[in-house]
Amino acid sequence: MPLDDTSKFHTVAEEYVQQLELLEGIGADKKIHETYIRHVRKYMIPFFGKMDVTEVDENELANYVNFLRLEMGKEPAKRSYNSHNVALRVVFNLAIQKKWVLRSQVPKTSVKGKGKKAIRLPHFEDVEWNKLTSVMFGKVWRSRGKTWLSNYKRECFSYMSLYLAALVCAQVLKVWS
Repeated sequence: MPLDDTSKFHTVAEEYVQQLELLEGIGADKKIHETYIRHVRKYMIPFFGKMDVTEVDENELANYVNFLRLEMGKEPAKRSYNSHNVALRVVFNLAIQKKWVLRSQVPKTSVKGKGKKAIRLPHFEDVEWNKLTSVMFGKVWRSRGKTWLSNYKRECFSYMSLYLAALVCAQVLKVWS
């Protein structure tokens, strides 16, 4: 008699991946969906795959965090932990919809106390900023969009960039004074 594989983690996780791929097929996907698919296939299924969905608890999540550290060879960033947690929650919500697990059985996920603090990106150097603004305010870039809407968005982006730069400068001057 074959074993019932329906409530295994890998079954629910693969169904989630199929849903994301279906969205991609109809053009309704988002860039982050690629990341969720990678998290599910590369990390979650190898770790939780053979477990029953109901077996995944806080202890298993703690073991999963250690597994991530070993697999990545470093301490992941807080943002990375957060995207893993988002994908996990969706997998569990799918299992809840299928009535394979109760909402009360789903472990809580959190990024509190996990991950490296994000490193701020460097600012633009004067030469870089001058090149960027000269391209943005040149007629060529603003008028070479494929549609009038693209051209309009490019023009709005140009002015918004200058506005945000002015706000940042005002904040810096406020701090210095």
